[in-house]
Amino acid sequence: MDQFIQVVPKIAENIPAGRVDVYVRQLARKNRVQYKPASTDALAATFARLSDAEHNPDEIEHLLLALSRAGIITRQARFKLHTAYLKQIK
Repeated sequence: MDQFIQVVPKIAENIPAGRVDVYVRQLARKNRVQYKPASTDALAATFARLSDAEHNPDEIEHLLLALSRAGIITRQARFKLHTAYLKQIK
């Protein structure tokens, strides 16, 4: 993985690829972003349950979604961070 990941397009901030969970919490706190379930989240959970692909996102995964919805990180950055986070917790 690259040493740095481009995350915030407006600020052009580079982040270390190390502790993704710490970075995501700091970014959310700095931008006052919290996860709030949307109606589409319940629908997605229902589809996942019905297809036997149920997944219960944790705090970091929720924060990544919230940061993306708030426009703090791009969708591409969200996927890169999520991938790095999944490798981190493996």
